[in-house]
Amino acid sequence: MVNLYPRRRFMKTAIAATSLAASTRAFPAAAYPNKPIHIVVGFAPGGGNDLLARIVGQKLAVSLGQSVVVENRPGAAGTIGANYVARAEPDGHTLLLGSVSNLVIGASTMAQVPFNVEKDFEPIILTAMTPLVLVVQSSLPANSIQELIAAAKAQPRKFTYATGGAGVANDLAGALFNQMAGVEIRDVPYSGDSAGIVALLAGQVTMMYSTLPTAVPHIESGKLKALGVALAKRATSMPDVPTIAESGLPGYEINLWNGVLTTGGVDQAIVQRLHDEIEKILEMPDVRERVAKLGFERITPSREAFANLIKADLQKYPPLVNKLGRRGK
Repeated sequence: MVNLYPRRRFMKTAIAATSLAASTRAFPAAAYPNKPIHIVVGFAPGGGNDLLARIVGQKLAVSLGQSVVVENRPGAAGTIGANYVARAEPDGHTLLLGSVSNLVIGASTMAQVPFNVEKDFEPIILTAMTPLVLVVQSSLPANSIQELIAAAKAQPRKFTYATGGAGVANDLAGALFNQMAGVEIRDVPYSGDSAGIVALLAGQVTMMYSTLPTAVPHIESGKLKALGVALAKRATSMPDVPTIAESGLPGYEINLWNGVLTTGGVDQAIVQRLHDEIEKILEMPDVRERVAKLGFERITPSREAFANLIKADLQKYPPLVNKLGRRGK
């Protein structure tokens, strides 16, 4: 099917559906979908959220027999895209590939949040956990977290780390590292993870707390070195890379999740159908392989468990944002 919106000002990619007929199974919302579905990503193309949205979107177009458009609406720590979905028509045709980065952490840095996460969104499915990995220039002499800390203490404020924007998860990860390690590594905000990685590869910054999907190709090519992951335990896809916690900073942890949500008030039959279709997609062997290769940690909790995870993080991260002085940055 043809993309019906070729001149929209925002960046987008149409994923054409095949000519497969829509499923004949009976659903309470029988007319759904009756127009193209948009998956909104609150960050620039090339990052983990964007890659996952395109993987899911391509398959969803086939399973629903309708065009799926991945639409990038970056800015304000991902909250511009999230707010767009929060204000959309509640018909299930506008979805958000959201994350703790824009729905919880990014929103926590704002003096006035334009949406209420628990009221304005309907969680559909948790798609993956996305480990952050601390990567440095391959030329940097430090080969471990302890060596990095020693070098940063010897040269205060010389080192810099790229972020995907002020107030996003990797900005918080850097602030937490600075506090726990007692170092002064300066943050340099970019328009997204992909832009931050480009800056790191060009030698404009020293390091970055990157999502694994963004960093893995450059780690494998030898252009970047992975010093540690920001998880409580080692990442499945990188078992040889220690956690930052086990490398001298006990308790250091920033958990990232990605999930699909839609506008609050959407018919529950539509929400359940989307959940079931996306769950099937995520279990496809080729999708599982691609997701694992990118460094995502795949888990399959219920819709209720996903909603409870969001609630728990809404309690966890705002106090940390305040403690680290990130609110209103």
